Amino acid sequence: MRIALGLLLAPALAGAQPVPGKLIPNDINLLIGGDVAQVRAAGPPEVIKLLLDGARAAAEKIGADPTTIGAFAIGVLVPPGGSHGGKVTAVMAADMTIDPQKLEKELDPPITSRSYQGIMIRDAKADSYAVLPANRLLVTEQLPIERIIDLNAGKGDSLVDKKAAALLKRVNATGGRGPALFGWLDLSNLKPALKSQGPELASLEEAAGSLGLGPNGADLKLIGRCTTTDAAQQAATASRNLIKELASNPQLQIFGLKPLLEGIRIETENALVLYTLHVSAAQYADLMTRLSGFVAASMQPQPPPAEPQDEMPVKPKKKPKKKATKPAG
Repeated sequence: MRIALGLLLAPALAGAQPVPGKLIPNDINLLIGGDVAQVRAAGPPEVIKLLLDGARAAAEKIGADPTTIGAFAIGVLVPPGGSHGGKVTAVMAADMTIDPQKLEKELDPPITSRSYQGIMIRDAKADSYAVLPANRLLVTEQLPIERIIDLNAGKGDSLVDKKAAALLKRVNATGGRGPALFGWLDLSNLKPALKSQGPELASLEEAAGSLGLGPNGADLKLIGRCTTTDAAQQAATASRNLIKELASNPQLQIFGLKPLLEGIRIETENALVLYTLHVSAAQYADLMTRLSGFVAASMQPQPPPAEPQDEMPVKPKKKPKKKATKPAG
């Protein structure tokens, strides 16, 4: 046994822990959070089962069960101009049970141990992880995990309470809690890439979004903050033109996306541009069924490539022997 599970479990904390969404530091500029339990509960059951089966193989690599994963949050520090395949600074906090021995097989050795605030930390080459009480997993890359442990103890500045708070509130995600899925992005470091796509996108400074699920279907909310009111109006006009173009795309029409694209509502409010879409329960079930079809197709075993067959050597044709002619008598 590479490591005893008991060494990774810290003493029980007094009081409830903050939600995983509160454990993303304020200097992170990309946040994705949510609650897998809400997605599972929204159904349809047969589709959710198929999706969970598709995720099971990846989850089992670290000893996790996709049917029991709860709330999660992922934060990434996007460098200026994008990552371009370089080192990534990232953090993940998730309420899930894992097998430490399996998880460590996915990390780069050597792996060492240390303790912080009574929490056992395991460090790999560029990653660190810790298992907190109540089966909360913390994983960081190129980021001191002590900062996340402090946030879990209520110390430090959380992204969702500081610079991301205003826009997240507009999409019904406050204090790290929200709908089934939510996210936020600071676009400052992506300005050069946005400028190449057009002046409308280059005016965006930050954006947030959420996906809420319930018995009446799904509600998608997106909001972007631009530099000026005029820039927001220009972004809204460009978005309407783009959606109109996408709705006329034959391939997207085959997938049944035309009515959804046409249902997107776009409005402006000062320097903000807002996008909303309501998907009925029937439309959501149809989308999930289509998604499960893609998952099922990807899970089908692919036939091995045909082995090249050696060509039979072609024997040269024998030239017919010439009959000897008798000399004339």
